[in-house]
Formats: sequence, structure tokens, C-alpha cells
Amino acid sequence: MHEMGIVVSLVDMAVEHAERNHASKVHKVVLQVGSISGVVPRYLMEFYPLVVEGTMLEGSELEIEEVAASVFCTKCATTYDPCRTEMVCPKCGSEECDVIEGRGLMVKEIVIEAASPDGLGGCR
Repeated sequence: MHEMGIVVSLVDMAVEHAERNHASKVHKVVLQVGSISGVVPRYLMEFYPLVVEGTMLEGSELEIEEVAASVFCTKCATTYDPCRTEMVCPKCGSEECDVIEGRGLMVKEIVIEAASPDGLGGCR
């Protein structure tokens, strides 16, 4: 399952971001997952607590936002959701299309707790 590798990379990225910003803790990571990316969000959620254990992300929340797929028919210029039509244009029946959205995987937000000068911390 490549989802474990994705979670490991995600945690590494979040730790690097937190350290670069002098954070004491990461509270939440928001990840956008395209509906035709081939990534199974349920597996990301299952692996996340295991991977963050012992890191500054331990106890943090992983929020996943699914990005709906959208494709453009190169025959008739119709834009449609390929998941509803099995990659066939609902207007002309063509299977020739370009993916516009829904294939990607992107970190949208990392919520950190920055270390304050007095050592008490604070959210950013």
C-alpha cells in the first residue's frame, strides 16, 4: 500500500515546516485528495496515528478533503464528472478527455503551535 509512504512523507513535511517556523507542536494537517488519485483516504487515516507516534505530530488531527474529479471532453468541449459517467462524455459519448481536477494530492494546511519568547507557546 503506497498510502503508508504518503503518510510518512506527509509527516516528514509537517515536521520540517514546524521546525522551520520554530513550532513546538503540530495540531492539524489538512490534506486534499483527488477522487481519481488512486489514494484511499481511509488508509491514510488508519496509518496516520501510527506514523505520528513519538513525533511533534502525536495527538494531531489529520483532516482529509476530497477533491471531485473534473474532465474536459476533447471532442465536444464538455466538462463533466468522470466518476458519474465512467469516463464517457455524457454529451457525445467520447472517451477522449483531459483531466482538469481530481488526480492530485496536496497539503492544504499545517496548523502549528509556535514557541513564544516566554516559553508558554501559542497557536498560529
